[in-house]
Amino acid sequence: MKTDALMIKELEHDLDRLGKVVELLNYSLQQCKKIGLKRDYSLDELDRFESLTSRFARTSDLYTQKVMKGIIIILREEAKTFIDRANLFEKLEISKAEDIKLIRDLRNEISHEYRMDNITEIFEAVIEYSDKLTVIIEKTMTYANSIVQHHNQPWLSGFKPLLCLRKMALLLCFSNVTTLQFRPLLVRVGNSCTRGL
Repeated sequence: MKTDALMIKELEHDLDRLGKVVELLNYSLQQCKKIGLKRDYSLDELDRFESLTSRFARTSDLYTQKVMKGIIIILREEAKTFIDRANLFEKLEISKAEDIKLIRDLRNEISHEYRMDNITEIFEAVIEYSDKLTVIIEKTMTYANSIVQHHNQPWLSGFKPLLCLRKMALLLCFSNVTTLQFRPLLVRVGNSCTRGL
């Protein structure tokens, strides 16, 4: 069984990788937006769009298969299926579940060798959902960084159970965030309480 520290380290590694692939995705996205959507493309233009679709697929894979799973494991949530994970991320106010599902559907369509007769539709969808994926990833990174930050807070360890409960109550009373957004800290504090029993 992995320790909290190891899970956090793996999440940090995956977030770092994700940041790098998003940078490449955004570069390709800006290049393709300059080209625009049309019926016929030059070989150079097709090459740029192919690069965008490939980077979109790689980014969505890393996001859904590594980062989403990593966050859910750290939160100790029951989300066995992809739909469960998408629904949980909607509850965490990171993304609409439907957007995450559509991103994965588009990624699957790309991997199954799309036909040249619907290439404009694919390119249009990739441009639209690359923007959405980037926004989702930004929100996810903010949320994930809060998990890492709260994990690394030294004052969270060694609480006595009663003090622990008081601290959680005070933090909730003076916080402007929802319980789900606050969960990374609560999980960490709760674990500290359990160790103190």
